[in-house]
Amino acid sequence: MTQVFTNLIDNARNHGSEARLLIEADSDGDSILVRASNPVPEPLAVDRSIFVPFRRLDKGREGTGLGLAIVDRVARLHGGSVSASGEERTFSIEMRLPKQAVLA
Repeated sequence: MTQVFTNLIDNARNHGSEARLLIEADSDGDSILVRASNPVPEPLAVDRSIFVPFRRLDKGREGTGLGLAIVDRVARLHGGSVSASGEERTFSIEMRLPKQAVLA
């Protein structure tokens, strides 16, 4: 889970303003929601393809394109899910996991 949270945060930091990174965590009963968001210069067209291994949203930046693929795969293995949004000049990644996956 350490690698998942590191990848989640690194991705948000790398695709926006490092000075404005926002990390939120919340629990709503049986699951935990972690959101990493960051302002971006303009809205981004984001879809599920960013979770495909070696797919990079911004080809001009360094990286392998594996970070979000790892986040997505590990979240699903733990019964969770991951989503992304590039709306409202903010890039956000949300990961929802069952509490037992995080606390185990």
